[in-house]
Amino acid sequence: MLIAHELDKLFPGLDDYDHIKAVVNKRWNNLDGEVAIRNFWNLIDSTMMGYELKDIVRLITSEKVSWKLEEKYPVDQLRFGWGEKVGNFELNGKTAKEVTDYLEKHKDVLENLKKRYQKKLPRANDPIIVERYSGNDDLHVHDGNGRLLRAIAVGQQTLNAYIGTQVQAQKSNHWVPTSFLQRLSDFLAIDTLIRVLRESDNAVFEFEDRVVTDFKQKVLEAL
Repeated sequence: MLIAHELDKLFPGLDDYDHIKAVVNKRWNNLDGEVAIRNFWNLIDSTMMGYELKDIVRLITSEKVSWKLEEKYPVDQLRFGWGEKVGNFELNGKTAKEVTDYLEKHKDVLENLKKRYQKKLPRANDPIIVERYSGNDDLHVHDGNGRLLRAIAVGQQTLNAYIGTQVQAQKSNHWVPTSFLQRLSDFLAIDTLIRVLRESDNAVFEFEDRVVTDFKQKVLEAL
């Protein structure tokens, strides 16, 4: 879903969005071997972090977060995680209700949003990605803030959402991009590299298998 969604934003002239999603999903369901898995997650990270500055791969691959798809989840329970503004109103950290209240008082801003979202693109139906923070019930949107804003603007009451809840796990074991490990090694950021590797066995495998450096054994011994 993430690849197809971002491709559609990058190349809005692409035809048959549902077909693109189906091809990507088929590939995901038939990943075979370490190389295919590595390439897949490196591609996702380069798209999300390199293009959108969304550190989403760390979140969705972490063993410390459990995910569940919630269909028709109430919009008013969600909180923005987006450094954008509507009018002069900063969205980041605001609840959907706070944004709704602002728009009700600033009809000109609301009308501009309605015009922007007048045409509903197929990707608007994609589930958003939300994390429930530990210690409270706040639901922060990590991917899909634009879809949340559209829902508020057009009066849509629910969205489909993947909701992640923190769980107990010894390690995160999230995916760490091979390129990031290589750059840490190139810049001799040994202490940082060791901290990253201690969080994830997947990162250790990638470092040992792919990264080119003269101090590999020294780092592995420090773990």
